[in-house]
Amino acid sequence: RELKPDVKFHLYVTTTPCGDARRFLIEKSVVNPNQKIHQPNTKTIEMGKRCTKIDEGMGCAPTCDKSKTDDARRGPMTCSDKVLNWNEQGLQSILLLPSLDNKPIKLTSILIGAEYDKGHAERALCCRSKNCKGTKIVHVPVPDAKPSCKTQSPVSLNWVSGVPVRGVGSDENEAEVIDASEGIGKNGPSRLCKRRMLEEILTLGGLPKPNPGERYSDYKTRVAKSNGIEIVQPQPINDSKWFFRPQYDFEI
Repeated sequence: RELKPDVKFHLYVTTTPCGDARRFLIEKSVVNPNQKIHQPNTKTIEMGKRCTKIDEGMGCAPTCDKSKTDDARRGPMTCSDKVLNWNEQGLQSILLLPSLDNKPIKLTSILIGAEYDKGHAERALCCRSKNCKGTKIVHVPVPDAKPSCKTQSPVSLNWVSGVPVRGVGSDENEAEVIDASEGIGKNGPSRLCKRRMLEEILTLGGLPKPNPGERYSDYKTRVAKSNGIEIVQPQPINDSKWFFRPQYDFEI
C-alpha cells in the first residue's frame, strides 16, 4: 500500500504550539517575513531545548532543567516537540510503516494562527533538528485574535467523513467529543488513543498477533525488528532529551 500522489497532509493550529515555539515570543525575531527560506532564531542556547509541560495551560520547562520540577511531576512533551518529532519520523506509528512499504508520512505544511513569530516557529518546528527538511510553515492571521494566558477548554472534537463514532449511532458525520486532558468521551476512551488506534491497525492485517500480556512498547519493538525497521529515538537538543512517561505504556 502507499498514499495516492495527490494526498497531502497539512497541520493547522489556531495559535503557536506550546513549548519552544512559544517560550520566547516576548523576544521578537529579526527576520524578513516575506522570505520563503527558513530563518530560525537561535539567539541563545536556551532556544531549541526540548520541554515538558509542568502546569495546566502553556507552562513548560526544559527536560534538562531539574530545578523546575522532578521527573515524577513532569507532564507530557510539549506540542512543539511532538510536531518536530512528526517532522523527523513521520505522522504514522511504527505499526503502520509495514503497510506503507516503510515510507513515512510527512507534513506538507504547518499553518499557524495567532501569536506567530517566523523565527521561533521555524526553529522549534523544523530547524532545530538535523533530520528535518524545510517543512513549509505559514502564518494564517486570525481576525481580532487577542493573546491570552488563560487555560484553554479541554473539550476536543474529531471527526472522519463517512466513519461513524463507535457506539453513537448511524450518523456517519457525527463528531466525537472528548475531554482532551483525559482522552475520554461518553463512549469511553477516544478512537484516537493508542489502544483504539492499535485495534484499527490490526484490522489491516499483515501484523503478528499480540502475545497475551504483551506490553504496547514491546509489541512495537517486535514488529519493528521483524520488518527491518530501525527505531530512531528523538535526539537530545542543547542537552535536553526526550522524556518518556512510563504511564503511556500499557498491556495490550
